[in-house]
Amino acid sequence: MPYAVELYLDEEASAAVERIKVMLSDNSTDIDQGTRPHVSLSIYADLPILEFENEVRRFAKKLSLSK
Repeated sequence: MPYAVELYLDEEASAAVERIKVMLSDNSTDIDQGTRPHVSLSIYADLPILEFENEVRRFAKKLSLSK
């Protein structure tokens, strides 16, 4: 089963991306309207999900969001 690792944007950044998508769409540029604004970090054809979840948890514990 394929998996994607994505980071979603906060509300302000998402709104800015959505405004750009509308401008591009208005200029006949085909934009996928079915996705939420994000940054794709990786795409896997297969992923040992339990191991991956454990690694992400360990990584997240090391982060400090109060800098």
